[in-house]
Amino acid sequence: MHMVSRLPLGVQAEEAYVYGFQIAGEHAVWWGYDGDVWRVPLSGGEPEQLLPGRRLRVSSWPWAYDQYERSVVNVETGQEIEVAAADDLDHRLACGPAWCVGEDRQELWKVTQATVLRVDGSERTTVPGDALLMRPPIRDRLALLGVPTVDGDDSIPRTWGAGGLGHVAQIYDRCTHQSALLGSYALTKAEMPWGEIKIGAWTQNGPLVFWRTRDRLVVVDLARIGGSSCST
Repeated sequence: MHMVSRLPLGVQAEEAYVYGFQIAGEHAVWWGYDGDVWRVPLSGGEPEQLLPGRRLRVSSWPWAYDQYERSVVNVETGQEIEVAAADDLDHRLACGPAWCVGEDRQELWKVTQATVLRVDGSERTTVPGDALLMRPPIRDRLALLGVPTVDGDDSIPRTWGAGGLGHVAQIYDRCTHQSALLGSYALTKAEMPWGEIKIGAWTQNGPLVFWRTRDRLVVVDLARIGGSSCST
């Protein structure tokens, strides 16, 4: 084992800088919350920033979404796909090369809803829940969502915060139209310092998510959900 490179100067001490990390061919690639995407040869060398100046959210390597340019870009080739406007949704979309997720406009005393749709705006599906941190669908299939809440009803607490997935989240599979919960409602009490869902290393087909309980570490490999691709 040998060191290939270090994070760029100035961000080495920032714990939350690296949001995703993956081995892609002959390179190690990583991306941060600030929208920067980097790569370095596995043989060693200086990190290279890809498409500097763009604020990108990687969905499945090498595709990333630029919410300000409203396009999906291949960070290796520069190919871009325009994303149709969705002005009826409350927030900017988060997109992979073919599919997006956004959040419906919230109405008082109504259950919160997210929308999964194609980049051209077609084939919309509404899912009860909240769009989390504007994360694109993983490999154009799996959407990480917050659990449904009712806007204006404080008796139904949100289980996630602005900085992460929280203690309970749901994953929606657009191919099967099924949802499943991640985490545990039993771990949402403030006096419990564990239980918040974290995103770990990425493989080619998606990341690991994990959370701690009192006596164990629960790990879910999202790459193994729906191993065969459905129609795009």
